[in-house]
Amino acid sequence: MKNNALVFALAVCCVVPGCQGSASTDAPSVAVQHDVAQRFAGAILHGDAGAALALQEDSEDAGLSSIATRAAAIWATDHGRLRGPGKRSGERWIFGFAGTHTHRDGRFERVRGHILVVLTTSPRSARVAYFAVRNDAVRFSTHHDSVLLPSAR
Repeated sequence: MKNNALVFALAVCCVVPGCQGSASTDAPSVAVQHDVAQRFAGAILHGDAGAALALQEDSEDAGLSSIATRAAAIWATDHGRLRGPGKRSGERWIFGFAGTHTHRDGRFERVRGHILVVLTTSPRSARVAYFAVRNDAVRFSTHHDSVLLPSAR
């Protein structure tokens, strides 16, 4: 009787993880996940809040939607660009970016940083569950500074 219980317990331990593993094979490919994450990051850097919101997991999540809308608004007039193909760690993608924000008074900011995009995957799609923008470097300058020769500074 004890052997039957042991065999049953061993079978359950071997079969259940195998069943869970088969669900992960239905997840979208890494290429599809990369495409969704890259399109989301690109939409933010081009000021296209509508495209970014369309890629979210839950478009009715007011918190994530407002953050995405505000982040895109910053880049609405001066677009940023992605730097490199991005790096993946599980469902997380990190993309480098660079761009310039100009102001009416002639000053401008050169911004470099990273966008972290966290995805959720279902059997047929990948959607954005969370994102964060981290500016690694902001360099402030003015038009006057940019036209001076190095010897005149």
